[in-house]
Amino acid sequence: MSDIVLKVKFPSSSPVITKSFKLPEHSSVKDAIQAIRENMKQTLAVTSSHALFLPNRNLWLSESLTLAEIRHLLNEEYIELIDRSETTTSPYVYGAVGFALGVVISQLFVRYVR
Repeated sequence: MSDIVLKVKFPSSSPVITKSFKLPEHSSVKDAIQAIRENMKQTLAVTSSHALFLPNRNLWLSESLTLAEIRHLLNEEYIELIDRSETTTSPYVYGAVGFALGVVISQLFVRYVR
């Protein structure tokens, strides 16, 4: 098994802007959030409402996914750690139904807004 490096961007209120975390590829997104929480407990209050968000794709990552399943997404960009209770960011979730559905929903939403 190999490890995956998560490049995480933190909220602007955090004293840390970005940080990389090396985690086993079999870890779930939920496990990754827990590892971030443990590692950052001295500088950032990570709560159960925090989630991982891919800003360039406008997608939340489902906690049930493993890092191996989303490896192709993790190499492209920073992942943001965001408190879902404090954001109005769209609720598209990359998970069981997959990225294709997120793309279809995004396209439908753009058509509806226009």
